[in-house]
Order: sequence, then C-alpha cells, then structure tokens
Amino acid sequence: MSTILAVFDISDAPWHVLNFGCKLAKTHEAQLYGIFLSEPTGDTEFKYGFPNDLSMTKDEITDDIIDKENTSLINDNVKLFRDECTHAGIQHRVDSMFSLKEAIKASDSASLILADHLAEFAEELIKNAKVPVCLLSGEPDPRSVHFPDDYNKDTLFSEFPELRNAN
Repeated sequence: MSTILAVFDISDAPWHVLNFGCKLAKTHEAQLYGIFLSEPTGDTEFKYGFPNDLSMTKDEITDDIIDKENTSLINDNVKLFRDECTHAGIQHRVDSMFSLKEAIKASDSASLILADHLAEFAEELIKNAKVPVCLLSGEPDPRSVHFPDDYNKDTLFSEFPELRNAN
C-alpha cells in the first residue's frame, strides 16, 4: 500500500489539500498520512489583518498563551483530519508537532507529498524531498508536481495517472 503524505502548517490546514488527499487515497487504496508542523513557517508577525485591535486587549499576550492557542489549533486540525479520513473510509495516520526537517525525513517512505501552493514551507519541501511534491490550490486539479532530480516521473504517473496533466 502506498502512502500519501499531506503536510500542513500549524496556522493553516487548507481544506483543498485534505479533500484532494482523501480523494486520491480512496481512489488508489493508499494511506493518507497527515503531518502538522510544530511551528509557523512564515512570518506570522505581519499576518494579523487588524494590528490596531491588539492595543485594545486588556490581557498581555505571553509565550504560554501563544503555546496553548497553538496546541488548541493543532488539536482542532488533527481532529478535522481524522474525521474527514474516517468519513472518506480511508486508512490514515496523523502526527503533529513535527519540524519541517522531520516531515521531510518522514516523507522518505511516501509515494507523494501534498501541500498548499501558498505554504511558506513549500519551496524548502520541494528542494529537500526525495519524492514528488504536489502543490494544490483551490482548483479541482493539482497546480503543479515537482520532482527530485533523479526521480523517474513515470513511476509516479503509473501510480497516480491523474497527476500527469499538472504543471
């Protein structure tokens, strides 16, 4: 049985990545393995759209509060991942609190990696993964598939023919 690895940032678990992963795993009787990274990979300091609101809070934001919020967010995303995989009737496993380096190492046993095309970690994933990386947007078809230099593309396309037209 092949394994499809879906990598998610702590702050963003795009529905389209999970949905495509479930569909692909069901079609090919593969296991979907979700990894939720332990730290935000981008510059989160500038992601809040209403910075003026921050001065109106009466509670001081501490590292402990941020850690609790991040843990809660990851737990909610892990539950969503499990629920969707169970509903789709696919074999799955999920891990959280992985570094990107650990996720890349875990991908060595996968046939394919899925991630959002806007993920801050996508470029590093493409550069270091030893298996193909499929980037997804909200569109029904994959946005692109990136291959390691020494990878035979026909290997992937024989297993997942629907990826042939990506790019």
